[in-house]
Amino acid sequence: MAVQKAMAAGRISVTKLPAGGYSVDFAAADAQWVVNTHPSQGKDPAKPTHRQSTPAPASQPTSQTSATAQRAEDAKSDAANIRIASQFNVGRAAKMGYEAANAELDYRARRGELVERSEEEARARSLAQEVKDAILGIPDRIAPYSQQNLTHCAFTSC
Repeated sequence: MAVQKAMAAGRISVTKLPAGGYSVDFAAADAQWVVNTHPSQGKDPAKPTHRQSTPAPASQPTSQTSATAQRAEDAKSDAANIRIASQFNVGRAAKMGYEAANAELDYRARRGELVERSEEEARARSLAQEVKDAILGIPDRIAPYSQQNLTHCAFTSC
């Protein structure tokens, strides 16, 4: 069925015999099939997707090497397109992640969950200074008590 459709569409060349029927050069038909038939052919008959090229005449068969070269070139082109699409998708994902993070920050700022960093740093410095002063003031406050205890322990057994 597919061969008949390819013959009707002109993607492979055949020779009509006088007695009726057709003669097909199989090597040439295989090469023409590869070159003239796109892999996505047949998915939507209303929209042809195969390459539009003129079939080679039956007297001049297409060489197998040119078909192989065409397939290799198509594969390289497809690989390049996949790389470009992949890079685009990576960039797009990064952009979407950045936009999502910004939207979350804006939302949290509107709700009052975020504070200014400089204000919090000033509060932390102030608290640290209070703790430092309190710790450094401990020896001055306990010195009188420790002096009495040392004198008391020197004359008695503590």
